[in-house]
Amino acid sequence: MNKTTLISMLLATSMLGGCMTTVTPGSPEAYMQMEKERKERAADQLEDTLDDMPKWYKKVPTSNHAVYAAGTSTSTDPQYAIEKAVLRAKITLADRLKGQLSQKMKSVMAENDEIGTSVTKNVIDGVEVSGYRLKEKELLVENGEVRAYVLLEFPIGGFNDVLKYKADQEAKLNKQKIIAEALKD
Repeated sequence: MNKTTLISMLLATSMLGGCMTTVTPGSPEAYMQMEKERKERAADQLEDTLDDMPKWYKKVPTSNHAVYAAGTSTSTDPQYAIEKAVLRAKITLADRLKGQLSQKMKSVMAENDEIGTSVTKNVIDGVEVSGYRLKEKELLVENGEVRAYVLLEFPIGGFNDVLKYKADQEAKLNKQKIIAEALKD
């Protein structure tokens, strides 16, 4: 290293050192610094989570023969993480199959001030989701817990064997009831 480079580096280091301030522990500045660092760590963790998501979770498949729904959850117990993820996916599946949405809006105007409220209600009531199958499952370790990703597939249009079986059983039961009623008289 020549003298000019060495002197330039020393000057830059001393200038950077002069810009640094010491923060008194327990002060509002120290709290703000800790809060800033916490938010940066949380943002980094979220970025890692997004990077680790399976492709099928980010872009749920579509088909003319099935409805798909994805879910995710975390737990220290892998099986519980899977069960919670499946439950979340089933809720999404039920919503896609038979969800109803209603909204009410109210607005009151007084002296150029408008006060408004908006209430949206999503109702998913008694939707049959029997016959779904777990198409994809992925487990990852995240912050000392297991994150489960699941993808459910629900066959439609006569392709759902479970629903077809239930319908056949119900038809047989109805037929037996009709015959039993006819034989009573």
